[in-house]
Amino acid sequence: MFRLALLSFVLAAAACSPDAPAPQAAAPAPAIEAKPMAVTIGVLEDRPGATAAEQPRFIVRALFQKDKQGWRSLEPECTDLSCLASAPADFPASVDWTVVHHGGTRGSVRATTPAAWQLYADVGSQEIAAGVTPPVIGERSMEFAGDKSVPIYRPLLAVSAPEGADADSWKAAEVSPKAVAAIRVAFRGLFANVLNCANEGAVGARPVTYADRDVTISKGAAAKTGWSVATANLTGYRCDGPWDDTAFAPQAFAVSPGGDARYLGEGLQFLDASDFDGDGKSEVVFAITGSNQGGYQLRYNDFGAQAVFAFNYH
Repeated sequence: MFRLALLSFVLAAAACSPDAPAPQAAAPAPAIEAKPMAVTIGVLEDRPGATAAEQPRFIVRALFQKDKQGWRSLEPECTDLSCLASAPADFPASVDWTVVHHGGTRGSVRATTPAAWQLYADVGSQEIAAGVTPPVIGERSMEFAGDKSVPIYRPLLAVSAPEGADADSWKAAEVSPKAVAAIRVAFRGLFANVLNCANEGAVGARPVTYADRDVTISKGAAAKTGWSVATANLTGYRCDGPWDDTAFAPQAFAVSPGGDARYLGEGLQFLDASDFDGDGKSEVVFAITGSNQGGYQLRYNDFGAQAVFAFNYH
């Protein structure tokens, strides 16, 4: 009798209990959003053909990228063919570039990184689709030709952001007398002792003296902030061979609003400036034009910081 009552109680309790919940389907995994590309600076270049039969073409070279520490160079530092074959994988597959000049947008191009680069001078380069006509400024000339033996269009800065504006309004300008004096003092500090040859094409350089007026100042640009840049050099190099690392090669300087000259490097040509990262201050880009060397130097934080992308032609 007791067993029968217990069984009835268990059955009644089961009848009153709610059904066990049905197994739930696993929730779908949240979609992974593509990480936005860091602000990247490039340059639109006019590339002559490698041979007389090859037609010139335009490329975009990816140069610098912004990270938490500042601007960093994307230079892969390739020294062998295996690097030329593998390094492109570290670059963005394609970029929609905004081409800028003097603070204004000049157009846009999409460029794609090739599977491999063929030459050391190709590092960082992306190909523009056939049939696309990129923007150009002026006519082809030797101004930025560097080690190339044919005239090219002026390189134009490009940025991965939708637009770029020159917050500091950099423009080509005559170098002020105050800046000229500061540059000449800094130049003599670098080249207190100068060697030259007695005759054209000679060897056996000997010490020579020079006056401040012998230091030629050229290729100036200035910003509304009071900063300016210019190159300085001596003329009349007579020795046989290149003038690299001498006072006769163009040396670039920046001059602060207070009149202090700061040495930037050899073979630098002011190219353009823009506020690429939107911090309210322009970054300044120089083209590197040396013997068998090309590339670009980026200066920011009032010329106190830099990033360099350099390569050899041969």
